[in-house]
Amino acid sequence: MDIHITPHYHYNGYKHNGNDFTPENCKEVLTEIFFSILEIEPSEYNELQLINLEYGVNVIAETDMINLITGILYYKKTPFVFGNTIQTYKITDATSYKQIKAYDKGIQFTDQPEYGINRNTFRFEVKSKQAKNIRKLGIYSLNDLFRDEVYSKLGESLLSEWEHLLIINTEPNITDLKPKDAEYITEANTIEFWITKMQNPYRNCYAREVKKYYHKSLNGNNLHHKIKVLILDKIFDLLSGANSTQRMPMNRVFFKNKKIPSD
Repeated sequence: MDIHITPHYHYNGYKHNGNDFTPENCKEVLTEIFFSILEIEPSEYNELQLINLEYGVNVIAETDMINLITGILYYKKTPFVFGNTIQTYKITDATSYKQIKAYDKGIQFTDQPEYGINRNTFRFEVKSKQAKNIRKLGIYSLNDLFRDEVYSKLGESLLSEWEHLLIINTEPNITDLKPKDAEYITEANTIEFWITKMQNPYRNCYAREVKKYYHKSLNGNNLHHKIKVLILDKIFDLLSGANSTQRMPMNRVFFKNKKIPSD
């Protein structure tokens, strides 16, 4: 028997998942669903094997959402495609067992202000389609979702996946850039530019070009880094939580290069 649950939606009465959802919230919801509703004893949680898992984070992106969503081009070398006709949602099949999603969450609730979801809410998430992906995170059974360290690993996983995204700024501010840098940023803001780099026979051409583009995207043009900082801050807020008695450990490597160039 398969059991499919959506803890974040359950937490909000199945209306939305646009707000924050802490590890403690998740544990409470899981206890309510499996113990109170399904009447499964905690001693039996280890028998409930996890096969698929979707995890993500919501942040308030201080940028134009159309610019942000449009500029998300690749996961490694796999292209993102729009997942809906209004072009507010992008998805890529990163591997045969994993999907990466990025979308404008705020636009879904513009007609429902009672939910209090900021218009610039951006959601980034990973969907595991096979058990072997979440096994790498130390998740085997329902029991594991009650362990604090698992949520730290989920946070690290989100940040690690974010590192593989190519995001261009389709509306860059080139006012204060040197002429050569301004010319380069303008040229690099097309899908054709990146297709050419990927077709280059030199093995590392694409990776080197991405690094170069982010390096030259000064004055707030580096959307990838700006959103990364927001994701990092939100993950730490969720992990530390107002109700937590102890801050959960997390790999310090993700603090590297956190400072954003001033606008």
